[in-house]
Amino acid sequence: MAETLNVKSNGNIFFILISELPTDEQAPFKQWLHSEGQTQPLIDKQLDGNCAYPWDYELWKSNPNATHLL
Repeated sequence: MAETLNVKSNGNIFFILISELPTDEQAPFKQWLHSEGQTQPLIDKQLDGNCAYPWDYELWKSNPNATHLL
């Protein structure tokens, strides 16, 4: 069964919380965000670096060269 993302919105920005991803994906996804130079939204009342755009996560999951697939 395909996993569904818990996409949130602050009224202007759609985002996901990295801390809600499967535990084994959190660190590799964060590393990919930084190595690819992806921007991360800054959302009030959320820890800095814990938010990401849902389309970045989907891109990372679909990328056959992503380090989490090695």
